[in-house]
Amino acid sequence: MTEDHRHEEEFVLRSGLGPPMPCPYLPGLEWRNEILLPENGLAAAIHEQLFEAGYRRVGQAFFRPVCAECRACRSLRISTSAFRRSKSQRRIWNRNRDLDVKIEALVADSEKEDLLFRYLERRHEGWETEERDEIGDSLFHDPPANCRAVVLREAGRLVGVGIVSITPNVLSSDYFFFDPADEPRSPGTFSMLWEIDHARRNGLRWYHPGFFVAGCPAMSYKARLRPAEILGRDGVWRAFDGSVDGAS
Repeated sequence: MTEDHRHEEEFVLRSGLGPPMPCPYLPGLEWRNEILLPENGLAAAIHEQLFEAGYRRVGQAFFRPVCAECRACRSLRISTSAFRRSKSQRRIWNRNRDLDVKIEALVADSEKEDLLFRYLERRHEGWETEERDEIGDSLFHDPPANCRAVVLREAGRLVGVGIVSITPNVLSSDYFFFDPADEPRSPGTFSMLWEIDHARRNGLRWYHPGFFVAGCPAMSYKARLRPAEILGRDGVWRAFDGSVDGAS
């Protein structure tokens, strides 16, 4: 990363391109990210500007895909005041009523790290230990001050952890991992529903669930959050009907 961007807010973002790598969403394609790395702390309001411009956050770094062959990764946002749970989402909400959910400071501990590694082993078979360690370091090491952990427990047992960023108007879901044994609960969907509700109750206008990837079945559940807006390639947010055509 070589190019510095200086702003009136007196922060510096180093920008650059990450290396090409196999796409984690669409087999047979390459994935490449533009990466912004702050040299000093960023105010939450600046995080929000980056989220609204289509960047996602992992640790201190912000990224968005700039793939040569594909533009399938598109940012979504949900109006917290307009959102209404669908019939299937209400079933998932009720199925998880026994969970105790708290939002806490984002602090690494052996319990969370063990859950993360079990999740990665199931979801990313064949990954080396070093790759899993790198993910853990990026999530837990020196997180920004506006990051929190949404912790799901069943009778004290850790079920899932959502890592979120909170800005003046946005709650962004940065990452979620869960106990593979609890997959029948649909904990990922439940965590999003809880986060939307938390954002609404705390006066946050938008919920950002991350990328919708047209053609990727694993990302289709995000299209069921309605009403939604999708970020166009021209930088304009528009109503999204949940279809692949609506993401073009």
